[in-house]
Amino acid sequence: MLKKIFNKLLRHIELHLAFNRLRIWKTIYVNFRTLPFHIAWKLPIYIYGPTRLYSLAGNIEIKGPIRRGMIMLGRDLGLFSAQHKSSMLFLDYNTKIVFSGPCRFDIGYAIRLTNNAIAEFGKYTRFGSGTQIIGDHHIKIGDYTGVAYNSCFMDSNLHFTVNIESGMVKNKAGEVIVGKYNWIACGSIIRKGTVTKEYTIVASRSLLNKDYTKQEGSFRHWRKSCKNHRYQPQTNFLQSNRGQFDPILQNRESFRKTLDTRRISECLLFVITMSQRKIKRTLSFLVQTGFDIKKLKLFFNSNVICSRNTIITGTTFKGRNRIFPNSRIIDCHIGEYSYIGFNCAFYKTYIGSYCSIAGNVNSGLGIHPTSKFISTHPAFLWNTSDLLNYSFHQGTVPLYPPYKFCRGGNYPYRQ
Repeated sequence: MLKKIFNKLLRHIELHLAFNRLRIWKTIYVNFRTLPFHIAWKLPIYIYGPTRLYSLAGNIEIKGPIRRGMIMLGRDLGLFSAQHKSSMLFLDYNTKIVFSGPCRFDIGYAIRLTNNAIAEFGKYTRFGSGTQIIGDHHIKIGDYTGVAYNSCFMDSNLHFTVNIESGMVKNKAGEVIVGKYNWIACGSIIRKGTVTKEYTIVASRSLLNKDYTKQEGSFRHWRKSCKNHRYQPQTNFLQSNRGQFDPILQNRESFRKTLDTRRISECLLFVITMSQRKIKRTLSFLVQTGFDIKKLKLFFNSNVICSRNTIITGTTFKGRNRIFPNSRIIDCHIGEYSYIGFNCAFYKTYIGSYCSIAGNVNSGLGIHPTSKFISTHPAFLWNTSDLLNYSFHQGTVPLYPPYKFCRGGNYPYRQ
């Protein structure tokens, strides 16, 4: 009995120490930076854990009753992943987040809104760890929707594509509309054009990119069972205590003018710090390259940026390229303006101009002959003395080419 009580006590202590702590100063800054004063002083948004605030130039709107800590960003309550990276908020100019009620994001979330995008989150929505909200137009998620970890919502392709035969260029952005009471499993990707109806279940690692409201299926019985949902409507705190807040509501226009003045001063401060950012950018580039002489020569001669932990051997660059960290480029040709993402491996690959390659892409991998040789072990095909400290083939010329040769083409641009 004593052991059981002691074990339970230690469990509570371990959970308390493992949870992300509330970041008080960032909580205060985010509330007063993005909300009107009469709402910000109540601190409805709580920031937990390491969070990078890249830009808060947009706005946040909260509909319904305002309660302290009703919106939790970075609160690790799911316990599906450990804290391994920081969360991020990037709200560009004229973007907006609309919360219709309480909402929770787990650790490692990323919210990125650009190009006047609007993201709407219904009441009592919850998002697992590693969730990404990448908005370029309009994302709307209905009430009581649950999203599991490592899911991604994108309403834009981020790049325009052209039909070479017809010359048609389609719009890169669209809407994402997720209905109420949806259940989206882990690793799902919700792309532009997605529309789901209420009470939809999305399986793990699914890709959604069209209108699913026309799909057949009835959810009538589930809808009846959800009438007695455990989430009950909250009382309007502002209306019930209106007498206390009448002076604030009457002086709302003066508070808005104060906020406009504060934003103008922030814009002036941004202009002053531009030169400092250029210096910091140069220093950060030197740190990224690890002060490698070969990489610095590539940058100054061909405007090629090779990040830290990249391996470049026997590769020709045509100029204005970018190689992201932890990538290996061996005996390749890379055309102008092409870039390669994180954790890539390319061997004997011809890459044309204007190519956009994401992370974790491999090309030109090793091949194993099975028709001419008894064993596929490399020691029988080429000299592996330096690599394995033994070899059955002592010649300098391999008996079989170790790598495939991959060749791509340039984009046939037409005016």
